[in-house]
Amino acid sequence: MTKRENLNYILSLNPNDTIVADFVAHELYLLDRKASYKSNKPTAKQVENEGIKADILAYLGTVDKATVSEIVAGLGGGYANQKISALVTQLDKVGAVVKTKDKRVTYIALA
Repeated sequence: MTKRENLNYILSLNPNDTIVADFVAHELYLLDRKASYKSNKPTAKQVENEGIKADILAYLGTVDKATVSEIVAGLGGGYANQKISALVTQLDKVGAVVKTKDKRVTYIALA
């Protein structure tokens, strides 16, 4: 059960108790506020990752196709292969890049 379901259950047990009703209403308000805050504002990491994704797309614009290691080297080598691989996967899911396999090597190109 989620916290919201638990609060609604507590309220259903004591529907006439104003103290419980006020408490539950306040907790539900806090849950709604927390949910709206999380969905509206990207985190600092998300903003940083968007910049790295733009750099990846700019690099891929200069080459025909590249591996993750080549992209890391092209960006200056300051990133881990795993991070670039994860960001390339995100770009692939939105259709910005295309991944192709050739003899167990994955190449990335602009879509």
